[in-house]
Amino acid sequence: SRFMALCDAFDIPILFLCDNPGFMVGVESEEQGAVRKMSRMFIVGASLTVPHFSIVTRKAYGLGGQAMGAGAHMGRNAFSVAWPTAEFGGMGIEGAVKLGFRKELDGCTTPDERQALFDKLVASMLQNGKG
Repeated sequence: SRFMALCDAFDIPILFLCDNPGFMVGVESEEQGAVRKMSRMFIVGASLTVPHFSIVTRKAYGLGGQAMGAGAHMGRNAFSVAWPTAEFGGMGIEGAVKLGFRKELDGCTTPDERQALFDKLVASMLQNGKG
């Protein structure tokens, strides 16, 4: 966020190369004040007056993807493009499978069976995303 503010102060356009699987959450992240630091990226990004461009090279999931582009998916002075193989989503596919199919995964009797089902569901979601 300090770099964005510096570029904005000297009228230097910003190019973001985004590969972000999302913000890490949990006790350790909270102890380090990650929410405060991440929130600052949104505040500074929302107030940018210089043009900012975002190129998604691989992943842009959740708020992490938006923060890495200073919210470049919306707003004035913003432009976003993505590599043809880039992935977008509210959260990573692996995390979505763990949350969305928790009952099915918990119903597996062995770790190997659980891993096989998990891999199958992830592959299915990846294929669905490709259209």
